[in-house]
Amino acid sequence: MATLRERQLYRERVLTALYEATEGNRLLGVPVVLPGAGRPRRAAGGFLR
Repeated sequence: MATLRERQLYRERVLTALYEATEGNRLLGVPVVLPGAGRPRRAAGGFLR
């Protein structure tokens, strides 16, 4: 079994990768569509939220 430090490091790396992917998509203008949320809506200025 992994040590507490190893689990914390793994969690930090996973969360960092998810954050970077999400932030990259936001900067590229990729719409966020959550299950059950329907179609993405355009905010003021024509940008997708």
